[in-house]
Amino acid sequence: APSTVRPAPEPATGIGRIGVSFWSEWLDGMRVVVRDPIISTLFLVMAISMIGEGILEVLLIPFVERVMAGDSLTLGWFMSAQATGSIVGGSVIGTLGKKIPASRWIVIGCLGWGLFDFAIFNASSFALALVVFVIVGVPLVGLIVSTNVLLQENAGDAYRGRVFGALGTTIALMTMIEMAIGSLTADRLGIVLVLNIACVLFVIAAIVAQAGVNGFETVDVEDGKNDIAQPAAKPFKLFHQGDAVAEASERI
Repeated sequence: APSTVRPAPEPATGIGRIGVSFWSEWLDGMRVVVRDPIISTLFLVMAISMIGEGILEVLLIPFVERVMAGDSLTLGWFMSAQATGSIVGGSVIGTLGKKIPASRWIVIGCLGWGLFDFAIFNASSFALALVVFVIVGVPLVGLIVSTNVLLQENAGDAYRGRVFGALGTTIALMTMIEMAIGSLTADRLGIVLVLNIACVLFVIAAIVAQAGVNGFETVDVEDGKNDIAQPAAKPFKLFHQGDAVAEASERI
């Protein structure tokens, strides 16, 4: 009688193997994330923020053309102001980074991002929007640098690469999804309203960050390693990585 046993499937090759490896590595990274309260909070904050960022990326050009009645030159000025803001932000964070803990920069970054962008998208003056584009670079740089610092401090050496890989993948997925949603809803709801929704998401991310970092305290660093944060059993104590933030900003 013919055998009813199916042969074992051959291992994936080429593109299939790359796809399987990609998602496997992402899932491995996410397993590490959900076990650490600080890292999981950072992931949630960045996921919410990147939803808003996806809206900004897809609607900035329509905003310049339809709302500001601008052209490619106007967009170029905005891009230049944004780049200038990043340089200014790096200098400011380098100066204040040692005085403000990284956890606070996460909150300041998300909140400032939302409020300053709200001012940009509701400003009636091109000059005012241009100035705010420069100012918003300070909280943005603080958010990015502090997120990297906290992930490096709280992710173990064996899993740090997977954690950063999972974060990059999550950011890309959230940005792509919201770019699609933003492009589909702008005509129905209006460009400014959808952009304002993105600003609200940044504020929500700040609230999540405030609640998350206040709910945990980190243990002292021993032998050059930082253990996973444990729930605070007493009044909330923020972890302090001010020096690390300042040093990281100086490398921008």
